[in-house]
Amino acid sequence: MAKKTSDGLVRLQQESRISATTWRQWCDLLNVDYSDAIELWSQVCHPIMVATQKVPEIPFILQLRATRPEVEIGVFKGEVGKILHFTTFIHDLHDDCLTRGKVKSSLLKLYRQTFDDNDENYTVSLNRFLIQACMTTVVTKIMKGSNVTLSGLLKPVVERRASIEQVLNFGLQSLSDSSYEEEVRECLDPLFLNSVLASTMSVSVTEVGGQKDDSNDQDSESEKDADNADNEDSGVEADEEGGVEDDEDIVLEKFVGKFKAAMQAIYEISEEDGPAEGSSTVARERSDVIASFDLLSARIPSLTEAIEGAQKAEIARNPIKPRRATISEPLSPPGSSSGSNTTVGGGDGGAVERIGGSHGNLHDDTNKTGSNLSDVTKPAAPPKNGKDDRADTGKIAIVSVDPSDEVHVANLTLLEFNERARQICSQMATIEKSDQVVWNLFIDPTASVKDIRALSRTVSKEGTPTHRAYVIIKTAVQLIQLKNLLPISQKAVKKDGNFMLEVSQLFNFANNSHRELEPEARQVRPLARILDHAGGALVRLETLRINLKFSRQHQDDYTRNAVTVYYEEALRSVTDLVDRKVLSQARARADRDTTEMLQIFEAQQFVDQTKATIAAYVQRMVAENYVINVESLKSELQSDPIQLEGEKTTDQISSDLVQESELGEIFDTVCKYVCQEAWFVLKPEHNPKEAIMEISTMLRELLVGSATYRSERKRHQERPGLALAVVSLGKISGNGNLKDLYVRVQEDGKIHFVENFEDGSFADLFELREYKPMRIASAAKKEAEEEESEQLHTGRKYLFTIGRTNKLFGDSPADIVNNCVRNDDGGPMVFPAF
Repeated sequence: MAKKTSDGLVRLQQESRISATTWRQWCDLLNVDYSDAIELWSQVCHPIMVATQKVPEIPFILQLRATRPEVEIGVFKGEVGKILHFTTFIHDLHDDCLTRGKVKSSLLKLYRQTFDDNDENYTVSLNRFLIQACMTTVVTKIMKGSNVTLSGLLKPVVERRASIEQVLNFGLQSLSDSSYEEEVRECLDPLFLNSVLASTMSVSVTEVGGQKDDSNDQDSESEKDADNADNEDSGVEADEEGGVEDDEDIVLEKFVGKFKAAMQAIYEISEEDGPAEGSSTVARERSDVIASFDLLSARIPSLTEAIEGAQKAEIARNPIKPRRATISEPLSPPGSSSGSNTTVGGGDGGAVERIGGSHGNLHDDTNKTGSNLSDVTKPAAPPKNGKDDRADTGKIAIVSVDPSDEVHVANLTLLEFNERARQICSQMATIEKSDQVVWNLFIDPTASVKDIRALSRTVSKEGTPTHRAYVIIKTAVQLIQLKNLLPISQKAVKKDGNFMLEVSQLFNFANNSHRELEPEARQVRPLARILDHAGGALVRLETLRINLKFSRQHQDDYTRNAVTVYYEEALRSVTDLVDRKVLSQARARADRDTTEMLQIFEAQQFVDQTKATIAAYVQRMVAENYVINVESLKSELQSDPIQLEGEKTTDQISSDLVQESELGEIFDTVCKYVCQEAWFVLKPEHNPKEAIMEISTMLRELLVGSATYRSERKRHQERPGLALAVVSLGKISGNGNLKDLYVRVQEDGKIHFVENFEDGSFADLFELREYKPMRIASAAKKEAEEEESEQLHTGRKYLFTIGRTNKLFGDSPADIVNNCVRNDDGGPMVFPAF
């Protein structure tokens, strides 16, 4: 065996956790080249395993590949994605008549038979197979009798004792005026396979200049007449320029719609569709499965896409299933490997497929687990470890707990101890450098937090170091079952020992030593205490995150009791296993955090109400033209003063908070007046200085059309000889991130809004960029001389037209640019600047 192939099989063994010997035996049974099996793993099976965190249906996929060895792997990958989507669909319905027996084996034989019997375009043959499988599924559901199964109906077809058309007609005869008769007849039209699929065949044959007899063995007609006749029968129009692919997609899409309607009608009306009937939950799940069935969109991701999807699902969505890998890369889940009878994945109840008369058997037992592209196992909640009035509260949450907020504990075995213990140590060792606040909470879950509001925001915002540290803490706590794998002597650690020293010793040993981490090892003794502290830290962090969530999404239900019940329900599986003393102390601090967050929320509500009153007052003055000149403005402020709620004081606002700006006298007059009035009602708990800054920023936007700005002269790259009067959006909004974006100003210093365009609130947007010529200097100089214009100088900054917008305020330049008027291509529309 070549070294390259040998290395590939070794990689297969490492990644799939299935022995190389088993892979060789599979390949020999199926007469598949080892290199093809390696390629199949890399392109198809490995991405599925990373995406689903489960070993895929390797025997089934390998047998499909053995049927189609001549096609390019990319084409086969597209085929198998649709086939696995269908097998996933029938297993997700949880209907015994569809999964009982050798379903996968029967489908595999039908797949081979379809490609062997039809000399068609490969996509047409695939669609024929999928439509036949779907039609047989419908027939299974409408046939009377408890012993009717999908595998049973497929058996005479694959044994060539009956045709698909006969099976369909047999099913239609059993309808007998059922309530779902119309939908089923639409789906099971026996002419569909011969008419609609034939229409795509005729397009394919026409493209290669050949001819093909119709399915009824009638006299051949011209290709054009055959195309027209078939398209009339099927209602599908061939795209003369689009090729056969578009027609095949139309055929499949048309049928899938009929199939879903038939299945939905059957399950809504039938009283004999499974042992779980009568359960509203099962009915709802089946309805969702049918609604999501989409063969056209089914595909297998690339390995990169699978890794990104797994990370996003586990980190961003706070998955039910705990991570099986480090933060940087998901690990492949463990699988079994022992000899040629290895059973992998999910399937049809132990079906054994004899391959080419060989004495070996390739097992395909996928009925038990239903391993597929969409199945994600939810770990079972562990049994409770003692009673606790907080975790065992009988209160009902005012707000239903979002499934993404629930934290579940993984069920672990001794075989996983070393891997998971190392995962905890490697990840948590990074927290100290990335976020000291979270690290301090881990070391001492009762530690106080200096700025509790800032921590609640950063722990809730994805991409921040605090959020990443929070995810690591949560991942570690999900593996808290490792405590139960430690011997009693290891669990009974000294609670008064130097915890920092114990943490450092374990992390250094795990991350710098190649020795196996065993439960009995002396160095592993601090692991139980580390997991308990991580659980306490998670209680603190989760409390802050839930408080912020309530303050933003559930203001009317935001109370201390509501938050407590919510996070206790979300963390129930975790808190059952955390040390009672650590948990009690963390909960006490979490209650104090909630009380403080509620005070912050109430104070912010007052500030928001004050800002809303000020905004309405200023908007009225703008609408009634009191901001045209300073005299009319001051007169209105005196005759109709603003009325703010709250007990007023006589304290004067600090002069440094209302300094003269560069926005003109009108803006300064309004700003000084409303800020002083707001200062009278703001209390220390309202953080008045920050509130005044927020009010000033708000006034910049409300008075953007009335303020006057000191213009700058900048040259435009289209006419560098002419300097334009412009002002930076950094000065307009007070946001330094927008300093390189500019708009034009008029002679009086007000922004130049484009007249006769939309509602008159749009302005041309420019960006100041350094000029970097795309042509050689001599050519640019010659062009400038011909056009009698000034030559652009390398390294000098010029204005470049970006677009036209009515939004001059945002957090970043992208916010402004994305709001520009769009052209037909979706990009910013550039209007002439001169």
